[in-house]
Amino acid sequence: MKEAVYEIVEADGDPGALRGFIWFSKLVDDLGLFTFETYAAAREKVIIDQAEQLLELSTPVVKLWEGIVAVPLVGTATRPGPRWSWRSCCRPWWTPAPSTR
Repeated sequence: MKEAVYEIVEADGDPGALRGFIWFSKLVDDLGLFTFETYAAAREKVIIDQAEQLLELSTPVVKLWEGIVAVPLVGTATRPGPRWSWRSCCRPWWTPAPSTR
């Protein structure tokens, strides 16, 4: 767009038209920069908001010792399989209370 206006101003040869073109060119550049900065700021805010939401949804992992972490388990074990797996996995250091059944 600036090129088309510049060709008209150059053909006219009027110094006032040249000053007007310089003003117009600066205005177009400023508007383009404003548009880009506004877009970049809005995009950055979206990225920051998404990162915060991701942190809120993520499962916390707490380092207890070197090589040992704790994570929360959510839900219940309704089948014997998961309870059996948990007990067999942890048998070396955890002994369950005797069953009353």
